[in-house]
Amino acid sequence: MTPMNNQIFTGKTFLVANAKAGAGHSPPEVFDGFERLELDEIAPTVADAPDRTVIAVWGGDGTCRSVAQHIVNTDIALLPAPGGTFSHFARQSGFSTVEDVASGLENSSTQRVDTGVVNDQVFLNTASIGWYVDLLTRRQRYEQFMPRKAAKFLSAAVQLFRTRRLRLQLDGVEERVWMLWVGNGVYTSDSGTIPQRKALDDGVLDVRILRAGTKLPKMKAFIAMIRKNSPSSSLVEIRRVGSCTVALRRNRVGVALDGELVMMSTPLKFECQPSSLLLVAPK
Repeated sequence: MTPMNNQIFTGKTFLVANAKAGAGHSPPEVFDGFERLELDEIAPTVADAPDRTVIAVWGGDGTCRSVAQHIVNTDIALLPAPGGTFSHFARQSGFSTVEDVASGLENSSTQRVDTGVVNDQVFLNTASIGWYVDLLTRRQRYEQFMPRKAAKFLSAAVQLFRTRRLRLQLDGVEERVWMLWVGNGVYTSDSGTIPQRKALDDGVLDVRILRAGTKLPKMKAFIAMIRKNSPSSSLVEIRRVGSCTVALRRNRVGVALDGELVMMSTPLKFECQPSSLLLVAPK
């Protein structure tokens, strides 16, 4: 049952649940008091939402992104629960387990965090074009006839040998890249580890350019993308900016937004929108 002693939850409370998310089971009992809401019902609900409205998400980063798309720059709060395969945004927000969610319903606060935007699409974690987009496309095709985990492994192995260079202009400068990666906020990592954020309100984008003009094997190049301090990190240029523009020769391009593929018109305008999302976080 929705707790009434927490002032954050004294208004309307909704739950968006993705039945296909990586957790593979129904939302936990802590959400029994929340009214169920489908993704296509968010827009009309937001238009008439009263004060202290909270929308919880039981799903992965892609589902959180879809909800955030409708509630940025409003006073509607997002509660991201770890119902997906990775749930990076939920974990970054302090909800790593269902127990964290239960505690957060009893004792939590709200804070304003940044979102990234490319053209008219919001992203919470990362956006990229190039190698990772090709990988997603291949994985989605493989998932039609094999289990998801097997599709992930096989698509990654095959894609290492089939990645195509991408020609683009970044803020007017010609580049040949394997991948352009844009993080919502500053990402840091030790050598050989996956980049992580220390804050959700840096006010900048973390832009990483993995150039393709090298004879170094692709595997080492991709590892260099996340190994900022390694000798091979000379392959990667890192910029911290408020916005940037990417022009390509094609009219449309696939963009990976929080792990999901979205086809978008070019050029691509990436921007940081500081303090644009109201987030529920455990105290």
